[in-house]
Amino acid sequence: MMEILTAAQMREADRVAIVEMKIPGLRLMESAGLAVAREAARMVRKKSGRIAVLCGKGNNGGDGLVAARLLARQGRLVSAVLLSKDFSPDAATQFRRLPGRVEVVRAHSQALWNRACRRLETCALVIDAIFGTGLGHPLGGLMKQVVDDLNRLSIPVLAVDIPSGVDATTGRILGAAVRASVTVTFARPKLGHILFPGAAHTGRRVTADIGIPDTAISRARPDTYLIDRNLAARLLPPRPDDSHKGTYGRSVILAGSRGMIGAAVLAAEAAMRIGSGLTRLCVPASVYSIAARKLPPEAMCAPVSEKSIAKYLNDATAVLIGPGLGRDPRTLRWVGRVAKSLRHDQRCVLDADALFALAALPPAADTVLTPHAGEMARLIGKSRAAVEADSCAVARSFARRCRLSVVLKGSRTKIADRYGDVYVNPTGNAALAKGATGDVLAGLICGLAAQGLSAFDAARLAVYLHGRAADLAVEQGRDKRTFLASDIFKYLDAALLELSG
Repeated sequence: MMEILTAAQMREADRVAIVEMKIPGLRLMESAGLAVAREAARMVRKKSGRIAVLCGKGNNGGDGLVAARLLARQGRLVSAVLLSKDFSPDAATQFRRLPGRVEVVRAHSQALWNRACRRLETCALVIDAIFGTGLGHPLGGLMKQVVDDLNRLSIPVLAVDIPSGVDATTGRILGAAVRASVTVTFARPKLGHILFPGAAHTGRRVTADIGIPDTAISRARPDTYLIDRNLAARLLPPRPDDSHKGTYGRSVILAGSRGMIGAAVLAAEAAMRIGSGLTRLCVPASVYSIAARKLPPEAMCAPVSEKSIAKYLNDATAVLIGPGLGRDPRTLRWVGRVAKSLRHDQRCVLDADALFALAALPPAADTVLTPHAGEMARLIGKSRAAVEADSCAVARSFARRCRLSVVLKGSRTKIADRYGDVYVNPTGNAALAKGATGDVLAGLICGLAAQGLSAFDAARLAVYLHGRAADLAVEQGRDKRTFLASDIFKYLDAALLELSG
């Protein structure tokens, strides 16, 4: 599993490595600068291209000064642009080690920076070593102008550890932030690289091993992880040839109402497409004829009432409740009773309108909720802005308190388990920013849970595949604007083959 660290966790890992494990800070700085220099050399092939290193006063600036020294030793043209009169102790040591062939440019005042900025226009690359992951206040004054000016230049930027101005823990922009082409970060990715808007400033991310032991990372107690391809592949249920439909479980989907049949049908098709052995869509009798006509012929469809639903639930491996169900108070009370009737060996997915029956939900079934930020805001009594400002913490707290799994949907969907661990999904794009894509996701979770995955594992895998299908669509030339929720099925094969191949 790939841990994603907050700024505080990275500081603790550094402290453990340097103070307790006696690894010299200068050695770590040398390794960090070497990683930056290597990437810079890949970005600027011609040695005649000048590289400017913008150095702040802290250890991030020290990393940049090491890179400047190593690049100069390769015979490259390097300028060290100093944005402070003084340095941290380790950065000061690295400044003293600069060879004479590195041009030193003082830029710690407005006039000096204006002069230095004009010279940057002729550079092949700018290395941003101004601020690291410890920045905790909005940029202002000269530093904000430096960042704004740098973003106006049409020059590639290589950020050291994190683009200056990005909050390493939340991804928020602290007044202004460098837009990097590439970011070389150290030891582990930071949340600010993964979460938007920081992700949009990070560019291509390179994670370099600089010698911080895994033990030091563990001592920092990481609780957030990245869903990468390796993890998704491990979660994918096997499909042996000596299996049969009973091997892959039974999905029951309670969904649909007048005017919202499409959501129910998409969810049912998603459960089938992801491999559920048997899938039954249960809808109110008033819309049964419409649903039966729209549903793929492979799925079963049944008109149900509160009394008749029990016979279908009894044999279900996984139950999805919610897509297009409506928010009539009587319906929500019914949903609560249905959820309460599920056994501990069954999986339950609550989506869309069914989320608001949560108060009646028991802890018996293995349950996952799939709210977007607006729905989560209603569930916890806060504003949508408050949810989006600290989405990992919100998902973690809610999952712990309610003793279930939570899929907090968004541009970087978070999946939290009942113990407080959060997994962030890096796949997906704006092609999914349309109605009904969430119904497909809910169906995918249900279909995977029917095959024996826990609700939490089904959610992690489904979210990854859902986003990856959209990514493949864009990579293959689809425009994000014309993409529909049903188009996810066209690219699901390729997403699955990536994992199973």
